[in-house]
Amino acid sequence: MKKKRYLGILIAILMLLPILAACATDTVDTADPTDPTVPGDVTQTEPPYGGLIPDADDLVPDDALIGAGGARDPDARHGGTLVFAPGGSGPARFGNPWDPLLGFAAVTEPFSAGLTAQWPNGQTRLVLSAGYDWGFDEERQLYYVEHRLHENIVLHPHPLHDAEPVDAELVLWMAHRGWYHGVRPTNVHDVEITGPLSVRWWYYENDNSLPLHNIAWVISRLLYEHPDYGLDWLWENPISAGPFRVVEHVTDSHVYFERFENYFMEDRPYLDGVQIVYLGDELMQSIALRADGDMRVHSVAASSPAQAGEFLAEGYRITVLPNRTVSFIMQNDAPPDSPLMNPLVRQAISMAIDRQMITDSLGFGVHLPVRQFIPPQFAGHIYDPDFGAPAYNPTRARELLAEAGFAPGEIVLELLPQPGMVSESHAVAIQSMLQAIGIESTINVMVGADHTELRRETGWGPNQLMIAFYHSWFTPGDSVRVNFRHRDVTLPSFRSLVPSEEIEDMIDALGLIGDRTEEFQDFQRYMLDWDRLDLIPLWLDGTMRINHPSVGGILPADHMLFWYRLFLREEGTY
Repeated sequence: MKKKRYLGILIAILMLLPILAACATDTVDTADPTDPTVPGDVTQTEPPYGGLIPDADDLVPDDALIGAGGARDPDARHGGTLVFAPGGSGPARFGNPWDPLLGFAAVTEPFSAGLTAQWPNGQTRLVLSAGYDWGFDEERQLYYVEHRLHENIVLHPHPLHDAEPVDAELVLWMAHRGWYHGVRPTNVHDVEITGPLSVRWWYYENDNSLPLHNIAWVISRLLYEHPDYGLDWLWENPISAGPFRVVEHVTDSHVYFERFENYFMEDRPYLDGVQIVYLGDELMQSIALRADGDMRVHSVAASSPAQAGEFLAEGYRITVLPNRTVSFIMQNDAPPDSPLMNPLVRQAISMAIDRQMITDSLGFGVHLPVRQFIPPQFAGHIYDPDFGAPAYNPTRARELLAEAGFAPGEIVLELLPQPGMVSESHAVAIQSMLQAIGIESTINVMVGADHTELRRETGWGPNQLMIAFYHSWFTPGDSVRVNFRHRDVTLPSFRSLVPSEEIEDMIDALGLIGDRTEEFQDFQRYMLDWDRLDLIPLWLDGTMRINHPSVGGILPADHMLFWYRLFLREEGTY
């Protein structure tokens, strides 16, 4: 564990304890029956990654996963120990899946093991589940999802049991405990055991997220119910069924994980261990990335595009979860005589923006210009370079404004850049480009709370142009709900982007279980139709990770939230 070594690092550099990063599972499935009322076996031996897996030429051949210059660590029994700095200070406590302070995926996924998880394209990723069936029960008038567990899952060793089994009884107990602690989706009717290793969830309504509505991760019932241990003990001593077990956790400092030798997948995980160190300061992160030997951090969650761009120029690898698309968000309930309600004006605005220039000058090499709002790797992205909002063409933009009956300078807009996503420099660049085609504008840089209120609660005016990000969620149904209308009691992201009847119907269709890629592509085509242009995408932003060149075997899809292949890699696959 080398605690003294890392203590020395902490004192010497004010911080360098190593860390770990996150993920668990090896089998992926997706439901794709055409009839949403007919059950079907959706277990698959080959995961349909939908753009997550690159071509073989993009893989990084390497004999070792971690080591100086790619050389194998002589002390490593398996793939070495990964040191990761996710930023922030870490969770106050994270051993209990019902605790609201359980932290985030970069900490919880390495040791945890839920029944399922999710790929960015919305497909279900099996973890403890060996597969699931789903369907509709005519007699009960309820939908169901039934999971089948693997036969040999055990919890990490703990004071009361060396290998407490994970079976249907424990999963049922976990579901009921979750409900007791207030973690119960409103759509869930009941849950029942259907066999020693199978559990069925019952739902009132069909929804794309149903296979994910299960326990967060499993914990020990023996410890939870024992008078000498219980909930408080579990908060500080995480016990689960994941590929790594927690060795040490110090709040605001670090978490050490080591390989769980009795993980239910044979010869997995690939790594010896993972170490997470909390380095919230960008300077400290940069020092750690450039350090040698024991003081090195292998991977850092980038604090800013500028930081990522700096290391990209030095030969470090940048992986990105591009889940946010900065766009013009058009108001749909403005008076008909508002210039922004004229489709020719909307087309002209899109053609006025030189996206490439903005990303080249202000994106530090890590932002990408886009004309569609669903990013690559996500369900619904359209892999056609000609598809999207109108491309940069200022000459044609000026012609369109004239065709719409507006003289240069007649349209005056107020630009509302989203704090933290769109800098004042971005807004000034956009202002200049609009002015070049004859649209004048002012810039209103608001504080975050005021901008959020305008965006989500009050809406904005007919001559105000919102510059904000469209959030790509992990299921198509969730994406459209979170961006376009009320979702349960949550306010919509964009109050003035009023869904039409067609959008409402599309939202309902996107919520069905199964592969909704085609429906999501149709949704994109509808929103980006040149006579509508409800959104005008500008550039891709997202969660970035900076990876030291010594770390081999990282794929483009190994971004901050998923270390699936990194943890569970097989020899010979890279």
